[in-house]
Amino acid sequence: MPTMKLSLATCALCALLLGACASPPAPGADAEPALKALARGYVEAQFAFDQGALQRLTSPQFVEVSPRGEVDERPAVIGFYAADRKTASPPHRVLDQQVRVSGPTAVVTQTLEMGSAPRVVRMTQALSATWAQGQWLLTSSQTTPLPPPKQP
Repeated sequence: MPTMKLSLATCALCALLLGACASPPAPGADAEPALKALARGYVEAQFAFDQGALQRLTSPQFVEVSPRGEVDERPAVIGFYAADRKTASPPHRVLDQQVRVSGPTAVVTQTLEMGSAPRVVRMTQALSATWAQGQWLLTSSQTTPLPPPKQP
């Protein structure tokens, strides 16, 4: 009997170790560059009306709060960027990216600048991401317009 108990304990330990080895890798300490690229990629996919990229970058539970305060689920967001709705994109830049990681969750804040002088619009964007199946995926986006600078 003692041999049987030892064998069962050994099998259980092996199963736990194999399970740990089979799980996707945890996010690395160097997640910041990947998260910044993910956030920039999301913006670029929007301006390019690239539905495939939006699908790859967002999780199935993705939700967006638009600059107008509208809340859209992932299918509506991706549907908005249909190729037949594409218009000429204004010049744009992503500025001031900040990343905060807490385990398998991250928040990226960034400033978007669109247009050219004298009409430049700036918005602040907050994106949340989750580490899932060995990659970061966006779970939400909120974009808030910034008021224009005060004239002297």
